[in-house]
Amino acid sequence: MAGDDISMESSELKRQKMDRDDRRDVISNLPDSVLLHILSFLPTRDAVRTVMVPRFRYLWTSTRHLSFDHCAYHNCKEKAAAFRIDERFVNFTDHVLTLHENPTIDSFRLNLNYWAEVYPDNNDPQWEDGITEETRRSNKIGTWICFAVRRKVQFLDLNFLGCAGESPDNLYVLPSIVLRCSCLVELKLASCEVWLVGEVQLRSLRKLFMKQIDLTDNKMAGILSGCPLLKELSLEDCYGLHEPEFCSAPSIEVLNLEDCGLKKLDLTRSDIKHLNIDISGHLELVCPNVKILDIAGRIEYVKVTDMSSLVDTSLCFSHYLRYSSGKYREFRLLLERLSCSPYFMPCDLCILVLTIWELTHQPRPSFAWKHVTLQLHLEKRYLPGISSLLRNSHFLETLTIHVYPGRDEDDSELAEAGWNLAFDYNGFSYWSSVDGTFPCLEHQLKHVKVYGYVLESDVIELIEFLLKNAQVLEKMEISTKKTLQRTRGKYMFSRDIGHPSKDYCTSDALLDFSQKLLSFPRASTRAVIHLG
Repeated sequence: MAGDDISMESSELKRQKMDRDDRRDVISNLPDSVLLHILSFLPTRDAVRTVMVPRFRYLWTSTRHLSFDHCAYHNCKEKAAAFRIDERFVNFTDHVLTLHENPTIDSFRLNLNYWAEVYPDNNDPQWEDGITEETRRSNKIGTWICFAVRRKVQFLDLNFLGCAGESPDNLYVLPSIVLRCSCLVELKLASCEVWLVGEVQLRSLRKLFMKQIDLTDNKMAGILSGCPLLKELSLEDCYGLHEPEFCSAPSIEVLNLEDCGLKKLDLTRSDIKHLNIDISGHLELVCPNVKILDIAGRIEYVKVTDMSSLVDTSLCFSHYLRYSSGKYREFRLLLERLSCSPYFMPCDLCILVLTIWELTHQPRPSFAWKHVTLQLHLEKRYLPGISSLLRNSHFLETLTIHVYPGRDEDDSELAEAGWNLAFDYNGFSYWSSVDGTFPCLEHQLKHVKVYGYVLESDVIELIEFLLKNAQVLEKMEISTKKTLQRTRGKYMFSRDIGHPSKDYCTSDALLDFSQKLLSFPRASTRAVIHLG
């Protein structure tokens, strides 16, 4: 019997060892195509290290994705290190490109602080007025870029800012061969000098992103004239443009502009459908063909004309506004111009401006919005603004509110901006004291959606008010699980909304909340409440 036990234990140990060996051999049995796909998710520096894994060995030499990041060789917080080119980085990049065997590549990324090229070690014997060393380094970078072009790269990302955050005095000059790479589908350039030498021949390009690059209207037109298939153009901190028209690339559908110092943007001759613009100063905006408009930044400085095609609009202030009963006249005109848009998404600070107008009894414009989405911490300073929006949105059919938790910074920053002076009413009983007519509640509002932190007292009171007064309401959807998707605007979704915590949404709290909902009177007999 003892022998049988020993035999059984030995068999079990053998079986366990075989299982472990099988698991170890899973990678060995994978085809090269799968292993190459795995390598595509790794930085090139890590992909090369897989040479130590027997099954991978030199498979990295066939990868179609190459990325070289100088920041991996220093601590970005230490400026002295960031401003010195690490020879290990140069040698590694040369080594990889020398051994690489695939005749084509899909992507090539280079992240390098070009400031370091201008300030090498002064003790270097090749250093002579900064010219020899800089030229040598520039030529080296040029050979890397030419390698990517010769391999018919489709995605090219050249970032010469690195971790510096600002452009150097001496910009790297982009090799003209890049603008003649007919295989490129997406091109990203940051902090380099672009010279137009001959015709631009980016015949396959779909997306173009440029950051901190000096441009002129003529240079921009010259670049776009060589991009017949371009769908999306993004410009960030690109100064020098005066009144660009972007009509030399009629295929553009999406235009993203951030801090480009424009005074006027006239898209009358363009077929651009989606404009996402971040504004830092006064701007006149003419875009009769734009259907989706996202405006962020100092939106009180925007003057818009001819927005006849608008379908979907979002507005987001980049800063806290000072409380003033006499300001924001231009903002009122902006809202009037944008009221033709069926879908509208204002930021929380837009609602505060409506609060000013409501509390100071100023004339409020009428809005033709049919679908409004709000993202805010629903507390008393926003209530008059929401009331104003409901009262003056005569055609509102759907109201969506994403409620996020308040922050101490909000209170302190708003107090410094003078907003505490505005709230001398009893906010906790605000909705019970609201009078006057709400045309949308009587005739239009059919759907209400409230997501996020729905158990707050101000949220519950608003829900009660809507149920009590929305006479044609068909459905109210309430959920603590759904959150706002970060797909619109730079500042709109900068806060972490997240899901309410489990402690916030206990079963007892939800049960108590659901019982309150059932007890609220409903003006519409067809109203259905979905709680999730």
